[in-house]
Amino acid sequence: MDAVELKTYFETILVGMAELRTEQCQIRSDISKLRCELKDLWLQVAKDISNRDSKEAAIEISGTNKESCA
Repeated sequence: MDAVELKTYFETILVGMAELRTEQCQIRSDISKLRCELKDLWLQVAKDISNRDSKEAAIEISGTNKESCA
């Protein structure tokens, strides 16, 4: 391998490394966005469960009140 081929080889490696760094940054960004979306979904699930439990409790209370008033 002569000097020109060696230079081309190393330039190719450097370009490849730069491309990998760019992809790595994009992947990290995507993961960060997905973590935020997942957190939002879990908060919504928790809120929905809380609301459901409140509604069930209200139904039970109103059912109890109807029975005691009848």
